Amino acid sequence: MRTIKSKGGINGVRLWFTLDEIEATMGGLRVRSGQDQLRRGGVDVERVLKSEFGIEADYQDLGDGVLGATHFAESGELAVVISAQLGEEAEVDTVAWRRLRSTLAHECGHCALHRTLFQMNRDQTTMFESVDAIDKHLCRSADICPEMEHSGAHEFSKSWTEYQANQAMSQLLLPREWVLEFMEQLEGYDSHNGLGTIIAVKGVNYVIERVAEAFDVSKQMVHYRLSSLGLSSSTRLLQDND
Repeated sequence: MRTIKSKGGINGVRLWFTLDEIEATMGGLRVRSGQDQLRRGGVDVERVLKSEFGIEADYQDLGDGVLGATHFAESGELAVVISAQLGEEAEVDTVAWRRLRSTLAHECGHCALHRTLFQMNRDQTTMFESVDAIDKHLCRSADICPEMEHSGAHEFSKSWTEYQANQAMSQLLLPREWVLEFMEQLEGYDSHNGLGTIIAVKGVNYVIERVAEAFDVSKQMVHYRLSSLGLSSSTRLLQDND
């Protein structure tokens, strides 16, 4: 991590992480929460928040389209707030449930990556000036994944803090080693040809659906995560699924 003085930073400071640093950070959180082995249903994000930060998400009315926020107290304590409406919808709808998981992981990314900013700058006590200032699209898993994975490490089409939280979200929910291990378990996987053989025989949707099911995330998140991992045939994977 590097600290950069920037007019676009928080109180004039911006943090710079490589993607490997973000992956190592989120992997460390996952392992310390006791989730070091591939498990059906994917990573339990609430367990990570509780284990690492000692917090549970609070569900409140955040207004239309706003799914979550992270607050930083002067004492260094953290609070994660999630839309009560999303929480209710997640109880009865799989799409909403997966959006909730993505939102929790996104806010967990803020906690893990950006807490330092507010320990350096105690006058700023919240990740955002107000709840309404949250980028409503970047809190939606179906919206943030395409921008997140294709924008590149040096491009920030949205807030740099959101970009980093999105990367953290993806790497927490779809850990590299878990995804690779799961791929190897798929019937027809060829270590030399990667996903090519499975795609040729069963189609691209089979791969995406199996991963989405196993990790309890949206198919679109899987779609772009596979590409970012540099798996063989990932270019075809994206082209065939557009």
